Amino acid sequence: KWNVFPDPFSGKIKEGKMYGRGSMDMKAGTLAGFYALKCIHDLKIRLKGDVYAESVVDEENGGVNGTIASRLRYPDIDFAILAESTNLNAGIETIGGSDWIAEVLEEGPGGIGTESELPNPIYKLAKVAIALQKYDKEVLGNIAPPVTYDKDMRLRLLTYQFYSGGSNYLESGSVPIKGHIYFWLEAFEYMSEDHVGQEFMKFMENELAIYDDFKDSFPKFETVIRFLYGHKTDVAHPAMNSIRKAYSKLNLNYREKGIPLAMDAFAFKKVSNTEVVVIGPKGENPHGVDECVDIDSFLNLIKIMVLTAIDYCG
Repeated sequence: KWNVFPDPFSGKIKEGKMYGRGSMDMKAGTLAGFYALKCIHDLKIRLKGDVYAESVVDEENGGVNGTIASRLRYPDIDFAILAESTNLNAGIETIGGSDWIAEVLEEGPGGIGTESELPNPIYKLAKVAIALQKYDKEVLGNIAPPVTYDKDMRLRLLTYQFYSGGSNYLESGSVPIKGHIYFWLEAFEYMSEDHVGQEFMKFMENELAIYDDFKDSFPKFETVIRFLYGHKTDVAHPAMNSIRKAYSKLNLNYREKGIPLAMDAFAFKKVSNTEVVVIGPKGENPHGVDECVDIDSFLNLIKIMVLTAIDYCG
């Protein structure tokens, strides 16, 4: 795909899919909400309730600040469809998690022209990376998922960046004294932030204690963004029946399931009175250079939103 679509911002369409960064996650879902409102408006359908479309910032890397601000401003909306990518499944449960940074720091000088022993932060980082991999495979890999998820689903620890020194040899040209690893650590809805942090740190302390490198200088671990909690939908909410009717009218396969993604869904009930379900289009490779969205599923999402609004709002 990379050879066919070298530009990750191209917006090219091939075989019913639009390619480009953000096409699936989540410009298509956001746009579907606004097109649903346009459809209701253009057809002059009069509803007994109000319907809103919303777009926010800080949903991921900022730690849900935009969503929380919106929920505090409009705390009494009955129900929301969050259009994160779900392959058109009804996402009644989502995972949580947070971005972390592990940082190592060496004593002494850097550079190259010195008679003293030079630091080796890369070697320390490598040992931290091995411990992270072990936690991913041996701890997270053995936690059974709740019943709403596919049986083979599991939590993950994803490493995003392993870094020390300059961005290239000519920039640094010397031995650095510190380095860091950025990683993402997932959790299920029933896990609290304290539980996740304490269990993780206990494992890392035990795992790294075998190395003399860390006896006097243990790596610094800290979260980078707000902890994102998982969420659960009340499937008995009346709006869920309206959604089921919409799928039936469109002859679409309806399935309620857990979605192995972390997002801002938890904020709807944590800081407001709004029930929420996650329904988004089909697509592939979110955040990747060959990210794409299925156009037919995008159009079906608009129809689901319109029919749900009509049925629920009267």
